[in-house]
Parts: sequence; C-alpha cells; structure tokens
Amino acid sequence: MVTDNGRTFISHEFQHFLRINGIKHKVTAPYHPATNGQAERFVQVLKQSLKRANCDISNVQLVLSQVLLQYRSMVHAFTNKSPAELFLGRKLYTRLDLVLPTKENNVFSHSQQCNSFPEGARIASRNYSSERK
Repeated sequence: MVTDNGRTFISHEFQHFLRINGIKHKVTAPYHPATNGQAERFVQVLKQSLKRANCDISNVQLVLSQVLLQYRSMVHAFTNKSPAELFLGRKLYTRLDLVLPTKENNVFSHSQQCNSFPEGARIASRNYSSERK
C-alpha cells in the first residue's frame, strides 16, 4: 500500500493493522502528489466526469454512482479486464450491454419469425412506421 505521510496512515493502530494483515506499507514524500500517479490520475478522471455530467449539490450522489459504475465496468488497456471483473471475477452488466448484440445471437434475420399465431386468431398490433398508428 502506498500512502502519504498523513497522521492516519502513520499512526500506531494503522501500522499494527497492516502488520497483522501482512500488508507492506510505503510512504511517499509529503505534499508531492505525483508520487502516487495512479491515484492522482483517477482523481483527474473523476473530476472530469463530474464536470461533464453537470452535477450539482442536488444530484452529486446519483451522478457519482453512475460515473463509478461506468469506470468500474470499462475494460482497462493494460489488463484487458475491468476493475469489477478483477475484483468480482465476473463482468458487470450495464444498460449498454442490453443494446449491444450478444455473441450467441449477434445477427437478427428478418426471415426468423418472432411470434407465430394460428390462422384466424385475433391479435392486436400497432404500426409505428407512419403518422397514422
């Protein structure tokens, strides 16, 4: 674990917790955020995402949860897996996955019949292709 020299990270209790759990702790130079580049990059991405979403005090929790879900479900360029997949061992499914075709059925043929009805049966349908529905 890489942290700065904050009081919470160098306290006796925290050091004892790390030692019990077998975690190696490295501290960085104080007031030098570039030392932990990965964390700083994530903070930059998060700030940019919140600005793009035009969030304010009233919807910050909703926007933050949506941004974090998208970030955690995106595939990382280095590992070729998403952070959620590395953590949970499975892919997270989002609303976008409902739009994308699956591997099993990636092409829908118009020759396939979705529904079949017996001849003479009463059915209700609606035509959305013209102004008259």
